[in-house]
Amino acid sequence: MFDFFYKRPQLLYSLLAGFIFLGLIGFLKMPRNFFPDAEYPQVFVITQVPGATAETVSSTVSKVLEEEIYTLANIRSVSSTNIAGMSVVRAEFDYSKELGEAAVYVNNALNRVRSQLPEDAAPSIYTSGAFNAPVDVFTLTPAVDSMTLADVRKIAESDVKRELLQNKYIGNVEIFGGYEGAVSVELDPMKMRKYSLVAADVIKTISNTYKDIPMGFLQSEDNYITVNFYGEDVPVGSLRKLSVKSNVKLKDVAEISWGHDKNRSAYVGNAQNGIAVIVKRPPGGSIVDASNAAREIVDKLKNRFDNIAFSISDTQKDLVDTSLRNMFDTLKLTIIIVVFVILLFLANIRATLASAITIPMIFFTSLGVIWITGGELNLIVMTAIVLALGLVVDDSVVVLENIERHFNDLNKPIDRAVKEGTKEVTLASFSGTLTTIIAVFPLMFVGGFPEKIFKPLSFTLIIALSVSYFLSITFIPRVFILFYKNGTKQWKIEKVLNNFYFKTLDKLKLPYISMLKSTKKSHFRKIFIILIAFALLVVSGKNIVPVIGRDVIPPMDTGIIKVQVSFSSNMPSLESLHRIKGFTEWLHKQPEVKKSSVSIGSEPGVLAMGNGALSGEVNIIIHLSNRFDRDASMWDVEERIRKQLSQLKGAKYVNVYDYGATPFSSIKAPVVTRIKAEDFETLPQIASKIREKMLNVKGINSADINWNNDMKEVLLDINKSKLAFYGLTGTELSRQLALKGVRAGDKSSFSSIKSQEIKVYYEKPFDENIRSLSLLPIKTEKGFIPLSQLVDIKTGFTPAKITREDLLYSIDVNGYTGKRPVSIVTSDVKKKIAELDTVGYKVSQEGNITALNDSFKRLSVAVGISAIFLLIALYTIYKSMKLALIMIPMLPLSAIGAFWALLFFNKPLCLPAMVGLLLLFGIILNNAILLVDFYREFKDEYGPFDAAVKSVQVRFRPVLMTAVSTIAGMIPLALEMAVGLERVSPLADVAIGGLLIGTVITLVFIPMFCYWFEGKKTKTE
Repeated sequence: MFDFFYKRPQLLYSLLAGFIFLGLIGFLKMPRNFFPDAEYPQVFVITQVPGATAETVSSTVSKVLEEEIYTLANIRSVSSTNIAGMSVVRAEFDYSKELGEAAVYVNNALNRVRSQLPEDAAPSIYTSGAFNAPVDVFTLTPAVDSMTLADVRKIAESDVKRELLQNKYIGNVEIFGGYEGAVSVELDPMKMRKYSLVAADVIKTISNTYKDIPMGFLQSEDNYITVNFYGEDVPVGSLRKLSVKSNVKLKDVAEISWGHDKNRSAYVGNAQNGIAVIVKRPPGGSIVDASNAAREIVDKLKNRFDNIAFSISDTQKDLVDTSLRNMFDTLKLTIIIVVFVILLFLANIRATLASAITIPMIFFTSLGVIWITGGELNLIVMTAIVLALGLVVDDSVVVLENIERHFNDLNKPIDRAVKEGTKEVTLASFSGTLTTIIAVFPLMFVGGFPEKIFKPLSFTLIIALSVSYFLSITFIPRVFILFYKNGTKQWKIEKVLNNFYFKTLDKLKLPYISMLKSTKKSHFRKIFIILIAFALLVVSGKNIVPVIGRDVIPPMDTGIIKVQVSFSSNMPSLESLHRIKGFTEWLHKQPEVKKSSVSIGSEPGVLAMGNGALSGEVNIIIHLSNRFDRDASMWDVEERIRKQLSQLKGAKYVNVYDYGATPFSSIKAPVVTRIKAEDFETLPQIASKIREKMLNVKGINSADINWNNDMKEVLLDINKSKLAFYGLTGTELSRQLALKGVRAGDKSSFSSIKSQEIKVYYEKPFDENIRSLSLLPIKTEKGFIPLSQLVDIKTGFTPAKITREDLLYSIDVNGYTGKRPVSIVTSDVKKKIAELDTVGYKVSQEGNITALNDSFKRLSVAVGISAIFLLIALYTIYKSMKLALIMIPMLPLSAIGAFWALLFFNKPLCLPAMVGLLLLFGIILNNAILLVDFYREFKDEYGPFDAAVKSVQVRFRPVLMTAVSTIAGMIPLALEMAVGLERVSPLADVAIGGLLIGTVITLVFIPMFCYWFEGKKTKTE
């Protein structure tokens, strides 16, 4: 490779310029997100069953769908949430299943069982993933008194949504907040009695009138014509005049108005009641691009609709922008630190400058490769680039030093010095690069969550290291010719730095040499040192890991807080809104708070908000200023919010927790105790006992139960003998009751807005209380009689919500934690639950611990694979199994420093820490190779022991420089100098601690092992 490009410099420069240009384009055009998408492909089947209870919905709809969907290939889990009138079935697939393919599979399953569903069931299919989270949420509120929220909703569903969806960077737009446009027909049962009408008669008449019916077609030899019947439009005036019986108009028995349907949801943005316009990105799309496009469109809409106020109440863009901006600042600081360390050790301005030149080249070339391979710019990719800076300069330095030695010490002509000096270290440079690549390569194929998160990191490191090696043997020789054409005479500042090094840092090698000499004639000392090292490893691992605990990813102060408040299951959405209103006003008086988004209840088809929540369930997202601009930490603010919410009247549960507290949206809380059984009746009782136990566990701030038997219901106990006496059936009786908001039509007079449903209800007070219900007139063969004559009206309690998981009824006790590691909290929870009698139930931990255990298994396999392939690579390079085996013990021993670093930085053993271990292995072996190479080269000349000592004396400087430059480059990461770096800082903590101890161990053990185990082998052999 060197000869090829050395003879063709123009090709080299053109190639580098091309990749740098690609990098510049990629930097501007790459999608920008916070973290890589790691959500499993999910498909939702949302089925509306008007009037059905949660129990009926679960048994007649969800159970049927679950059993069919569970037969599909690559299914991870099938679950359902059932509330009155709606079933939400979630099918989660493995990563191997494409989302579109998964949706087709679920649709086919739905078609197979559609005939088994209730006649009035209306299922719809939706896909979900990381793209389902809102990019921006715009709150629309009336800006003038003449506007109502119902008017705002109509404009949002028509004009605003249409304008946003036309942009290519926006994947979907959802509207939330109640006030759904509808033509309301409120029947007066007493007037209907006067005209001998029942609700079913009115509904049938409306349905037949306001309905489009395809009649067929006419076809001749040269013509084809469709024949259709178009129902009437729905102006309120036309509907009022509709004949429901001879000489009886609809207005005679009902009040008709065009307004909105009954609210089962509500929205508050920035303490203002409003309508939420939820903007999403397409699958694989960019948060920043989608947000920028949406904001540009909304700015134009503000001028068009000056009677509506627009504001942003929730966004991901601020987090992404702040994080990436901080990371670029971190990158600049890292470059300065690394360059300074190189200058300090080399005391050579030209060599330092040559290495510094390669840094932007590596950066932009790496970005170019990432862009053309379909990657994105996120926190993980930027972390990899920052990590690479401490590693990539080594190749350039090694080549420059060796060329300078040939040119200066051996007095060779510059062209010859460049050629021979470069070729001499090509293999050693390649070996060091290869070992680091092998160390992180398994992350590309480890599977599961770790692969999704850390594959971009591994890929970026591999690209950066490969580019660094390429530049060191192609571009650096050319730079040498440019910089050293006038000789290598030292400048004054270089002499000062060189003297400083030899008077200070160089003396640090003396203890290593002394220790090495002390082991020359004593096998006992050798064995004793080895035993001490491994004993320290065992003691550190055994005692530190239980203290620091394990977690998926450490807590992160993103400045985003999530809140869940649960009121009574019977509470209407407007009452929930009234109760939470005071809190939102208090919230926006807090100096740290910038935005807030409050959703109450849920709406069919809206996945970004609610998603099966009851009208008494409130979800809040709070945005704070970023952590560099406030004094209080996010957890301090959370505690303040928790205390304020404890004063809420009638709140059953209050949960305040971090944004991103779980790795997947399907895991609802950090600690989830799931109880499953074939019947659901007794699940709430055992769940209540488990909740009480969990609340006594240290680290759990709050806990809730996801459903209970606490929704008051009215039971109509039909008297069958009376029903028969009056010539009625149960079905005929139910059709006379207009209690579930029957959809009787779906038309609009305005083509520019969404079609308006015609909803039929009873007018007040007949739809409000039990007493008025009992007086409803029922038409029979013997005339009208009150409903109370046919049924006994009783009250009771029923589940407001029922959940199912993996074909069984389930209930979750969700525990919300602070900073205490999830492994320790979950272990304590298990001990508490063991005190209860849970015979007859399947009790399992389904919170973050599931992702943790699966990920640690995968990463443990990755560590093992990495060690095996490193051994194979070392054997291939040195053609000696002894030398290969000599270096492998450095890997576990370097973990001593890793454990202590995690303890010092107060971080759990987590996925980034495990990745840090893999990276550490590559760096440690790189340093070991420097020592072994020198030993092998000079063993015959000096003898085994003297060669080992000489390797420390000569290679101490590059080994120490590699360690210090790498540590220096990771300091900004360890200090968490960017928002979001809390998530990956354990990687740097492990590498720093491991290098501090691992470098010491390497400088002692590698030379000792070389002369002890390899000393008898000659160079020829």
